[in-house]
Amino acid sequence: MPEPAPPPVPGFPMTDLEGEFMGPSAQTVRSALLARFAALQARIQEDMKTGLTPAEFAQARAIGIALAAAKEIVLVFPASA
Repeated sequence: MPEPAPPPVPGFPMTDLEGEFMGPSAQTVRSALLARFAALQARIQEDMKTGLTPAEFAQARAIGIALAAAKEIVLVFPASA
């Protein structure tokens, strides 16, 4: 029978951003990131409507997908972590 995994170390952030999510201003940080992601996504959508080269369009699409993924990560990160 395998040994059980050790429990996670509570309150130990791996990155500065994770530390901010664990701090008292977590909701402010979360809101600011989501607003920035939304602004960047809107800018990319506008750029995609203006006639980019195929390579630029592909790059803009990839950035849009990355921003959507980043938004999902921010939204699923536990608010009380």
